[in-house]
Amino acid sequence: MRQSIAAALAALFLVGCVGEMVTAPGGGGNGDGSGNGDGSGDGSGDGTGGATARELFDALNGQQLIECGACHLGTNLADTATGPDYLGATGAESHDALIGYRSYQDQSPLVGDSPGNSKLYVYGVHAGPALSPALAEQMAAWIETRAVEAGVTPGGGDEGDDAPDDSVPPPAGGPGTLVDALTQFANCMTFADFQTTQFTTVAAQQTAEGQCYGCHAAGTGGAYLAQDAATFYDNQRKMPYILKFVTGTVNEDGSFGELVLSGRYELKQADNGHPNYLMDPARLQAIQQFYDLTATRYQAALASGTPCTPDTPAGTPPQ
Repeated sequence: MRQSIAAALAALFLVGCVGEMVTAPGGGGNGDGSGNGDGSGDGSGDGTGGATARELFDALNGQQLIECGACHLGTNLADTATGPDYLGATGAESHDALIGYRSYQDQSPLVGDSPGNSKLYVYGVHAGPALSPALAEQMAAWIETRAVEAGVTPGGGDEGDDAPDDSVPPPAGGPGTLVDALTQFANCMTFADFQTTQFTTVAAQQTAEGQCYGCHAAGTGGAYLAQDAATFYDNQRKMPYILKFVTGTVNEDGSFGELVLSGRYELKQADNGHPNYLMDPARLQAIQQFYDLTATRYQAALASGTPCTPDTPAGTPPQ
């Protein structure tokens, strides 16, 4: 029997880079809704004992409040300091707010047609913790069932039984999920570009409490900003750290849209609770240039059907 997508994505590693671009399940970081359906279908054939999507959401909301409510419970969906308040006191309030919310980063839903297309699920550790494995499994079942009720094959036809493989050519017409797209994009990064564009200097950005690498040299808060260039580059390609650099939009029908700069390094400077800083324009330019170079290589890989070959940065031991 097919392994559930919840288990598959919870253990997912994105092959490439230097072998382990790991996706941590979920994270109550930035949630919003998908466009298809209202979660009120019959839930048949979803492997959840006939429960409807709405019933599955109501069942998980209590644990979601425990894990994510400290930052996301309330009525202010425009809260970009501690995170949008997409959780309410009841399952109905949480459901309606989450489905109606659109990301302040890219104005798109974050709950797509599969867990791999949902940043609510794949966001991972951030200022708060990642979803617990139990909640991630419930979240995945809800997302899958919503898609089934809407008549959509979860994952745009790729149900996610296996971890993405960098040896497989990019799918015709583009990646089916955000996870697939980030895998291919990360494999198209090069250490030479990382150095030439001076993206390496982003870790040295000065804040009111010191340079960024002082707190983020080991990935604290879902941002990996190491003083060592090879280590910084290597982790910049992995989940959840890559999401601070690049993210993806989700269409209103829940399908994957496109990759875009996430802007988190710039936006974080205005977050309450984070040391104040003003991002050096040269560093913003470095981020944009590194994105542009990688995106050009990524688009060429999709057009040719030949995947990028991930490189190994100098100074990084083989794994």
